[in-house]
Amino acid sequence: MLGDVLACARDCGSVPVFSAASQLRALAWWRRGALSEVEADARQALQGVGYHATPHGALALVEALLARGDVAAAAQTWRDAGLDAEREYGFSAIMRLHTRARLMRARGRAQAALDDLLECGRLQDEWDVRTPGVANWRVDAVAILAPLGRASEARTLATEELAAASAFGSARTLGAALRAAGAIEPGERGLALLRDAVAVLEPSPARLEHALALLELGAAPRRAWLRSDARGPLRDAIALAAQCGAHAPAARARGARRRRRASPARPGREPQQPDGERAAVARLAADGMTNRAIAQALFVTEKTVENHLGSAYRKLDIGSRSQLARALPALPAAA
Repeated sequence: MLGDVLACARDCGSVPVFSAASQLRALAWWRRGALSEVEADARQALQGVGYHATPHGALALVEALLARGDVAAAAQTWRDAGLDAEREYGFSAIMRLHTRARLMRARGRAQAALDDLLECGRLQDEWDVRTPGVANWRVDAVAILAPLGRASEARTLATEELAAASAFGSARTLGAALRAAGAIEPGERGLALLRDAVAVLEPSPARLEHALALLELGAAPRRAWLRSDARGPLRDAIALAAQCGAHAPAARARGARRRRRASPARPGREPQQPDGERAAVARLAADGMTNRAIAQALFVTEKTVENHLGSAYRKLDIGSRSQLARALPALPAAA
């Protein structure tokens, strides 16, 4: 439908309509996980009349860049689009807060991200927004609360999101809700929820969300030391994320698969990590991510990140984090 609008706008020479339709289509591409198409439509809108009439194109572009693992470019896009102006109301304001929370989390600012997500909930209550189709903010809040030891709050939000998503009926939102609930439930109950998430998303067009569900399912058995169960989901997560152009989840899945292969016989020992993970840590650090954010993205400890960075500094003959971006092109292509 938006393609028809764009064709009509070209015929009529309407730049504002062309920009608005491009931004809305970028948002639709984002929800399908088609990141190249997101960037094409969003940047096309920016070249027209910019993002001033609606923030949808800028928000979709920030989301796409985060999924690609380019946190610095996502932050720059946010600034260039003036998205901190808080000029939107209703759905747009909730969507803006949700995307900013993801940006804050990627930059290692978990508390700021959580504050934005909870504000999404407050605004939804104030404006009587009940659909998770606008912003499934609880999914991201659960992922932040659980590692902080706030399991009870995380489970409450996961239950609420699952109920809302079930009533709404969208495969994308239901799959995300199942993924969030499964990630914090231990044992077979959690695995069952994650399998349901994969089953719901598999026939849907939401490819990136499907990849995230596969990643979580593949990581879950690894945590339970059932390593053979992780092979299929992690392999499929890597392939699907790569098809989307989502380098960040693909890197997480590769890291999980490498650790599964290198896992020691006894739980509790940190396995020796390959050079590929060190290169991934260095690249994410050069992109502006904090040690904590890198650890969360690659499922390693902050101490491991520190060790990898120290090793990278020695290998590249540099002395600080600020020199990484200039030094990294000297790495072998395989790394």
